[in-house]
Amino acid sequence: MNNGDYHSNGSGKNEDDDFNVRQTDEVLRNIQRERARKPVRKKTSRGMWFGLTTNEVIGYSVMLMFFVLGGMVYLGALVPQWATVEYRNILMTVMFLYGIYRGVTTYAKASQSRRRQAFEEQREQQDEDLN
Repeated sequence: MNNGDYHSNGSGKNEDDDFNVRQTDEVLRNIQRERARKPVRKKTSRGMWFGLTTNEVIGYSVMLMFFVLGGMVYLGALVPQWATVEYRNILMTVMFLYGIYRGVTTYAKASQSRRRQAFEEQREQQDEDLN
């Protein structure tokens, strides 16, 4: 048995024998064309609620709701009779902190989405200018 007749791909043919730079360039061009043909993501509609998207409206509404709940806990409206002052203060602090967290994360995600959308529009414009 001659080991020189058997190659790594299982055939009697060496893969490196037919290496062609033009074919490689053609394959790379095809890959780049396929990347350009990726489906365009649906643009988020703005302006429904004072220029905010649905996710932003929900996020800011939840933030406002937790601030209101924190205020009601502070005033004693939502706290049972047996609750101590320390319990009320901890609960109020948690409500306010979660409200702040929701506001910051909603704002950050909205900003990231706007940047990504602007970047994609700029990239599409550059692709159109090249063609």
